Amino acid sequence: MRRLASRSLLLAAVLSGGCASTRPQPPASAKAPTAAEVSAYINAPDACALILGGGFSFENPQAMEGWLKVSGVVLDAAHLELTRLGYRVEKAVILGSSEERLKAVAIELVNRHCSRIIEITPFVKSDAPVKQFGFQASVLAIPSSTASKVPGATTFKTVGEFSKTYTYDLTSEVMQNLSMGEVGRTIARDIDQSGVVTNRRAEAPPKGS
Repeated sequence: MRRLASRSLLLAAVLSGGCASTRPQPPASAKAPTAAEVSAYINAPDACALILGGGFSFENPQAMEGWLKVSGVVLDAAHLELTRLGYRVEKAVILGSSEERLKAVAIELVNRHCSRIIEITPFVKSDAPVKQFGFQASVLAIPSSTASKVPGATTFKTVGEFSKTYTYDLTSEVMQNLSMGEVGRTIARDIDQSGVVTNRRAEAPPKGS
């Protein structure tokens, strides 16, 4: 797995091309933002949260394609539910190596002016008595106090604010009856109840609605 959920992770806000992302990348000559510029939008009360898919890999191409579809349904449902609940949430699916994902996520954060990452990553456990699958949901904050300048970039250390694992038996019965959309909505409601994402609109529905 290539999840970003790590307290020791450094995000390099480097504006450079060649990264695996769902959005067009800025030219390689683009000027990297300063620590002050990035800190300004990180501290903004309406800064968005980047809901992030990807972060996994299966050697079997058919398995990879299948889990991309399944995780896409979960991610879309979580995104829509968080939006319905009044949060400003931007969605991205980023694949590739750990280094490629790191750079691409940094670009997304800078371009979209997001101050948090909501990462939803699928997993499969084959060592249990019954084969299981599930999703790891994490919320990572990017405190402006951790900003530091390195040549050509500004780095930020992420801080985990929320983490929850959703595990299910990988059986034909479960796969037939489990709504992946409801899994995504459940993740969104749990994040809402945690209170860690703070950019809800004033006119948003009451928590838990």
